[in-house]
Amino acid sequence: MASRDEHLTNQTRVLAEEFFAEGSVHKRWEIGQLLRSSRYCEFFEAAERGGKKENALCKKIPFKELDSFQKKNVTSEIQVIKKITRADKLHRCQHIIEVYVNGDDLLMILERLTGEDLFDRLSKAEGGLSEDEVRSHAKIMLEALILLQQLGCAHRNIKPEVFKFSRPDELGELRMSDFSFGYQSDNPNKLIKQLCGTPPYLPPEICRNQFYKPVLADMWSFGASLYVLFSGTFPFGSGDKLDPLFNRIQNAQPSFSGAKWRSISEPAKDLICKLLKKEPEERLSAAEAVDSPFMRYATLRQRFRYAQIKVIAMNRLMQFLVEDAEPTGLADTNEVSSLPKEVLSPKALPAKTETTITEGAAKSRFSKAAGALFTEGSVHERWDVDEKVLGKGAFGEVVTGRAKDNSEVQVAIKNMRLRGVPEEQLALFEGECASLRLLCDMDTSHRLLRAYEVSEHNNTLSIVLELCRGGPLFDRIVKKGTYSEMDAARDLRKMLEDIKFLHSIGIAHRDIKPENFMFTKEGVSQLKLIDFGFAIYSEDPEHMVNDFLGTIQYLPPEIVRRQWYQPKKADIWSLGVVVYVMFCGRFPFGNAMGKNVEMLFQRIVRKEPDFRGGAWVHVSESCKDLVRWMLNKNPRLRPTAEEALKHPWLRSTELSTQSLKASVDELQAFQIRSKFRVALFRMVALRNIGGAIYDVSQQRSSEESSKSTEPKSEGSTTEKPADQDVNRPASEEKNGMKS
Repeated sequence: MASRDEHLTNQTRVLAEEFFAEGSVHKRWEIGQLLRSSRYCEFFEAAERGGKKENALCKKIPFKELDSFQKKNVTSEIQVIKKITRADKLHRCQHIIEVYVNGDDLLMILERLTGEDLFDRLSKAEGGLSEDEVRSHAKIMLEALILLQQLGCAHRNIKPEVFKFSRPDELGELRMSDFSFGYQSDNPNKLIKQLCGTPPYLPPEICRNQFYKPVLADMWSFGASLYVLFSGTFPFGSGDKLDPLFNRIQNAQPSFSGAKWRSISEPAKDLICKLLKKEPEERLSAAEAVDSPFMRYATLRQRFRYAQIKVIAMNRLMQFLVEDAEPTGLADTNEVSSLPKEVLSPKALPAKTETTITEGAAKSRFSKAAGALFTEGSVHERWDVDEKVLGKGAFGEVVTGRAKDNSEVQVAIKNMRLRGVPEEQLALFEGECASLRLLCDMDTSHRLLRAYEVSEHNNTLSIVLELCRGGPLFDRIVKKGTYSEMDAARDLRKMLEDIKFLHSIGIAHRDIKPENFMFTKEGVSQLKLIDFGFAIYSEDPEHMVNDFLGTIQYLPPEIVRRQWYQPKKADIWSLGVVVYVMFCGRFPFGNAMGKNVEMLFQRIVRKEPDFRGGAWVHVSESCKDLVRWMLNKNPRLRPTAEEALKHPWLRSTELSTQSLKASVDELQAFQIRSKFRVALFRMVALRNIGGAIYDVSQQRSSEESSKSTEPKSEGSTTEKPADQDVNRPASEEKNGMKS
């Protein structure tokens, strides 16, 4: 018959599964001083022998001394935290490391969060937290709650104190902790009856001692926590006597009177009211709360901190002129030394300033932008860097690499120097890190280009990205030699789904073109949208901008007219151009070289796309109808990505599988013409660029000396060569990388 110790060990082994550790805890862990204690457990410092994990926490539970109710809580805690640790890719919660049995004690080794909790942060904030700060914290709190709800779990003690920062410095990330009252059930509608939690945060149903759904109780507690973060007071007061408090929770409404609440927005108050509903079923879920007007609003500075793009011509122009064997969109540093210093976009921007940035400041700056993507130390600690250079630019280079712990993971590593780099370029680096962070957070299925990490070491910023070796979409079609309407519908459906996803999280790409749809590898592989250098973020679906950006053949009429426009609708037009070219091998409004750019722009504004003759003879009318819809000159009549996906042609199950030979032949000719055009323009530009540089530099110098205080006019810009991005080249950019 098994002893009591053996019974507890076997029971814990089954419960903790892969987190159970055999033997003594002291073999691997050095248990330090007592940090705090309660009636049912003690917390100690813990450090792994050998120094691999310095910040760990040992939770010691005298399991044999607990009653059946308390033992059940411990069991639930382990069930909840092990599920979280497995699934928490965003690391929004405290994780478990190992579980031991030591005699009559159960020992849980947990991730140690050494920073302050949210309540402490609130108490130290002079004048309280700002609305943007509360929103930022609430987003992480809700992401943790969404994870729990997806796993069938509930916390049952939500309050600011259980959300702690991982570190005491500014690099600390907010995480949910303390799952002592954690609950797990495969039935989301299961009702329980158990009084647990912290009184000021309890919902009415628990105060009434009724059966309740733990998930809905969590949402009430989250609403009460939001109220506290905004005002520093409880929504229904507090006090030593529970009956009066419980009576107010059941019958009173939260008050938004007082000086503090006068400065809080109505969307914030509305969210709190929708969470503090007396009727549990009327409360918002965590996913619904994330989609509330208050949470959806965020400034560009907070989420992306995108500066107005100031284009460095010595980088952008040569990206177009130079065609590498494996083009990456990066210019060779040796070929850009004598090019113009800068070209301003239509809006006047501040003058270029060189910045000496310290390593500490750089780490702080880019770690904030990259968030969970930021990794301490050198990139060489985790990646084997190859000598093969994919491309070079004015501020760095891109090389290939492999993960040290898995050589099959091939990556492109973008290394950019920070010393002596202009401030506006640092802002672009920062914006790129922030955009990759948001995509990493939201793109859990990796449908778009994947970012692995961002690091800063020795004044070099390194971004590790997925390596796309399969080439762009058009090259794949030509290489395959056969292409049917069914194939085209499949590819367009994937492209639209990627754009729909981007638009759904508030991002517009603003440079949709064939080169930015890449296959991850040769053979059967995934088609991915890459290159977010011009991406712009806004939660407002009607958001308007007037930036003159993109690749000229893919620009919609509203940009050509220099009007205010919706970037998301511009994306749809550009994709329409891509599809048009895919079927007939030519641009819908012709091409342009040199001075013919204005003629191209006139055709974009006035001419309708031609679907007569050529390869179009073999294409169905339904397909042409979709392309016409996407190329509607009125952006209001243009479909959204979601609407385009519902077009009958894309939903049809009876599309032709017959190869469109004429389309493939025309597309092959288009690819050849494109490469010839690049080579021709490269030759002409390199021969004549000296005089142009002198003219531009002299003109700019003269203007600055005579009109140093005069702002630029709204329409001022510098014309770009044909086939070049307005502010960025149209050359191939594998892996979406540019310096």
